[in-house]
Amino acid sequence: MLIVLFVVLAFHNLAPQILSAIVRHRYITASVISFVVVFFFAKFRTEFAERSKAKEVKTRLNRVTAKDSIFLGTSVEQKPVYIPLTARRMHTQIVGTTNAGKTESVILPWAIDDIKNGRGLILIDGKSDKGLLDKLYAYAVKYKRSKDFRMLSLVNPETSSSINPLKGGSADEVTERIFAAFSFEDEYYKNLQYEILKQTLYLFEGAEVIPTFNKLIQAITNPSVLMSLANSTDDPGLTAWADRFVALSKEDREKRTSGLVNQLGHFTSGETAILFNSDMPQIDIEHVMREGLIVYFQLPVLKTPTLGKATAKLVLQCIQSSVSSRHLDEDKSFPFFGVYLDDFTEYLIPSFVSLLNKSRSANVGITFAHQAQGDLGALGEEVKNTIQTNSNLKVFMRTNEPETAEYFSRLIGTKEGTKMTERAKKGLFGSEMTGDGSVRDVEEFIYHPNTFKKELGTGDGVIVVPFNDGAFTERLKFQMQPDLKAHKLPRIAKAKVEFIELKGSQNRSSILEAS
Repeated sequence: MLIVLFVVLAFHNLAPQILSAIVRHRYITASVISFVVVFFFAKFRTEFAERSKAKEVKTRLNRVTAKDSIFLGTSVEQKPVYIPLTARRMHTQIVGTTNAGKTESVILPWAIDDIKNGRGLILIDGKSDKGLLDKLYAYAVKYKRSKDFRMLSLVNPETSSSINPLKGGSADEVTERIFAAFSFEDEYYKNLQYEILKQTLYLFEGAEVIPTFNKLIQAITNPSVLMSLANSTDDPGLTAWADRFVALSKEDREKRTSGLVNQLGHFTSGETAILFNSDMPQIDIEHVMREGLIVYFQLPVLKTPTLGKATAKLVLQCIQSSVSSRHLDEDKSFPFFGVYLDDFTEYLIPSFVSLLNKSRSANVGITFAHQAQGDLGALGEEVKNTIQTNSNLKVFMRTNEPETAEYFSRLIGTKEGTKMTERAKKGLFGSEMTGDGSVRDVEEFIYHPNTFKKELGTGDGVIVVPFNDGAFTERLKFQMQPDLKAHKLPRIAKAKVEFIELKGSQNRSSILEAS
């Protein structure tokens, strides 16, 4: 009380001097008061607009609509965040450095949501993560969908199903499929081999024989097999081509086809050969998408770089073909189907990104996950721009790369802010503030690049969600799914590798001898 009394008395004694100073410097006083009023008005207006927009975002992202919404995690305000399933149809780009949580925090929870709600999915894993496989299969068992689960594994052939990426599609399609999966150095011989492969596949088509890698090598290297196919067709043009090819010397035929045969041979040797050479494969991508099955591709592109990358490229093209088939189907009521490409930069082919515009109407949502912008740059500017432009749902996580952090901030955009400046003048003892100032509107990043470089932990991220009237942004902690008890994958019985059998005296052993 004594302190308060002292202050009151002091103010009472100083009041005349204060009033006198205000009168003497009334212009400066008026400027200061005006400056303060304008500053706080501008600040209030900006904050009010931001809060109104933020409230609208929260209303949209906190909405739950049964199977049509996916729970992502919690916002910084500890509120649940959901996105509509329709947003995933706009395709998703997930970017974050190693250990940022791309797979555990985003891909796996979304895939588990697909499993839980009876949707189909394909997940291509280029890292061959056993933990990812165990978790995915455990949730398939939990939700009574183990019968829908299929796996193609280059490291576990015993528990792997079989696939024939040459089955389905015309001879021209399959030729393109094979040549997109491999690298051919010599352009002259590449063109020769392309024509030989295409004509050989025409023979398979005409003879109504399902092509496999083994059978292709047989036909290309064994004249008897090639002529047997030619004689089974009704096309004199194909028969004439086969006659001309067989008429070449053995050395000339080998010179023209050795590169192609070597590439096809990756799928015909070792313990994985049985996975790729069946007339009736256990994984058929078109059937998978039609029936809403769950397929996990375990393709370690670092451990088996040639076979792993080639297989992934062939699978992507089978997905392309299946999406095209959806467009041709008269029944357009397709259920949603998710395709997840985890660390895809090792195996993505340029033609696949052209699918992004077409797959929306087929109700297929593609999720791309990679580490930095430089990954896309290595694929070429056209591929980079297509992915960035057509992946409308963005998930940005921690990054160590300044360019990537800047990209995040620029894409999310800016907000209105205010900046206060005060004029100074030189005095006897240096610069003195005059009391004159101004407040101006400025644009500043909604999320500064340092947010992505320094502030985000594992499982943290910023999501940009597209709606009909614009995109909305939210920072959140993604919800990881708990680990379940691992279930042992069953051994899968597979059909034996098949060859083309010739009529008459030539049997399988003589065919192999000739080839």
